[in-house]
Amino acid sequence: MILATQLGFPISTTHGLTSALVGAGLVAIGTQVNFAALQKSFLLPLLLSPVLAIPLAMLVFCCSFSPA
Repeated sequence: MILATQLGFPISTTHGLTSALVGAGLVAIGTQVNFAALQKSFLLPLLLSPVLAIPLAMLVFCCSFSPA
């Protein structure tokens, strides 16, 4: 993260922390990581949250600015 910041790359601390945790897990137990469980409990919600948030935000925006 320090190198990316010094080079001017945009970086999210959430992504940095997530990558660090996954990297530490791989170092600690190697290839014994249960990627199927990780996909279901972490990756799927991470990918679906923007897909669900965008239509919800559009709905809230349209409802709050509709003429009465």
